[in-house]
Amino acid sequence: MPRTTQQYERIKDERRQEILDAARRVFARKGMAATKMSDLASAAGVSYGLAYHYFPTKEAVYTAVLEYALEGAAAVTERALHAGGTPWERLLWMTEEMLTGGEDNAEYSLLAVQAGSSEAIPAEARRLLLRHGEAIDCNVTELIRRGQAVGQVVAGDPRLLATVFLATIQGLSLRGLNGLANDRPRPDAPTVLRLLAPV
Repeated sequence: MPRTTQQYERIKDERRQEILDAARRVFARKGMAATKMSDLASAAGVSYGLAYHYFPTKEAVYTAVLEYALEGAAAVTERALHAGGTPWERLLWMTEEMLTGGEDNAEYSLLAVQAGSSEAIPAEARRLLLRHGEAIDCNVTELIRRGQAVGQVVAGDPRLLATVFLATIQGLSLRGLNGLANDRPRPDAPTVLRLLAPV
């Protein structure tokens, strides 16, 4: 029996996602400049031609991988900002989501670091990094500001506190990539949020 249009679309989406998942690992290991389209195809278990069918260049793959990671992080901070509950409860939820996501997908954190420090990344990827990075920073800053307004977060420049918080989350995500996390448990959200707790 021939496949339906919906089945073809599902298979197409699955294949595209397989390429992106493999690309995340390859880009994290080799960097964007050293990666070839053939590396991505091989890692995804697809032919070179099929990889090009889904993405015209390795830069397009890189941009799609980075966009997926950044949109996910921005969505978590947006949801925390507008959710119910106290600012502290929302900070706890957001921190746990970020810690879990960082632990499960540490390569995304490494890609974001590489993107922020490399001149070789595509212009569109750089624009995405700036746009989503600013949204993440603004959301976390505003949530901290709201926590300060009700006495749940330590006094101080909320932008500076957001920077320290986000750097801590990123650093904890990267621990798993170099083996440093193997002998120590991952800090939980309350432990990380001691940084923001009033004295």
